[in-house]
Amino acid sequence: MLVSYKIHKERPIEIYTLLKNDIFMSTSLGENSSRGDESEEVMEAVVEEHESANSTGSNAVKRKTRGPTRCAKIINLQEGQKLPVEFDEDHQAMGENASKLIWFLGQTVRSRTCCPLKVNGWKEIEQDKIDHMWDIVLEKFNFDVSEGRKSAILGKMSDLYRDYRY
Repeated sequence: MLVSYKIHKERPIEIYTLLKNDIFMSTSLGENSSRGDESEEVMEAVVEEHESANSTGSNAVKRKTRGPTRCAKIINLQEGQKLPVEFDEDHQAMGENASKLIWFLGQTVRSRTCCPLKVNGWKEIEQDKIDHMWDIVLEKFNFDVSEGRKSAILGKMSDLYRDYRY
């Protein structure tokens, strides 16, 4: 027996145990009638909370997830309409359409019609497939085309493809 039990023998110890759908309360080491009414009220409140939680929580609610990236606004652009994208001196996209560009690049490299899954890496993708993906980007976005920007965008597509394959 613990030392604290020996000192406080007159005070009951209440032990609450939760089993699946039922709650049981057991009292050990003596009973005290003055505390019994309080413990019964507490126990009734706990049982009511437990029953109300079981009645509403029995059907598991499916958690809402983000879902796939579809870039619907970009795909639904009218023919000839392009989103302007600004770049900094390091050829990194910036501005309000930068994230849309990156999302679109990710969607493009995950598309099996543009990027085949049979290859092991970006370097094994045929040049005509890479040129096709570059043309798709140029159809949807408006920016000053330079060799540095093209290599930066294709490098980002390479990173996204590696992450997708991983």
